[in-house]
Parts: sequence; C-alpha cells; structure tokens
Amino acid sequence: MGDEKDEGVKPWMEWQAKWAQEMKEELERRGMLLGAVPTMAIIKARQIFVLTSGEYSDYRLDGIFRALKDIDPEDKERWPAELSTAAKLVQEGFAEELTFTEWHRD
Repeated sequence: MGDEKDEGVKPWMEWQAKWAQEMKEELERRGMLLGAVPTMAIIKARQIFVLTSGEYSDYRLDGIFRALKDIDPEDKERWPAELSTAAKLVQEGFAEELTFTEWHRD
C-alpha cells in the first residue's frame, strides 16, 4: 500500500523539477535572471532570483524573489536557525517574494 502512495508522488516530483527548470530558463531568456547563482555568490539588490532546493527527483522551486539589498553568504549567519531560508530572506529584509502564475504549454 505504501508503494502505491510513493508511485503517485514520484511523477509529481518529476513534473515539479521539470517545471522549475523551464521557469529558470524562461527567466534567463527574458533577461530577468542573471543565470544560476553559485552557492557562495552575492545576489545584487533588485535582481530577481529563484530559490530552489533538493537534487534530482527531489529538486523543487521554493519561490521567486527580488533582492531588496545585496545578499552576501556571510549574512546567513544572522538568520534564526528555526526559520526556512525563504522566511529568513523576507524577515531580515533581504528579499520580497514575487507572485507568479504558472502557464503550462501543451
């Protein structure tokens, strides 16, 4: 019975990973994203960036944000450990989450 549940989740996760990659590519194409940001890079103020997590089939889109000020890897030391990365970015005034609509093309 547990296997049936896992089988239902796997296609969703694969679709989500594919969608996140397509969204990233579309933002890059439109010049709205400066490319994948290396883990230790500074994200410049006003830059739009996609927050992702996981790997392979666990890869997921956690949100699309606009940096309100430069985000330096050193800043993460100030964030409360109990909050998610997205919540930390917003709470500390580093970013605002952008609303977006998914448009799936057939």
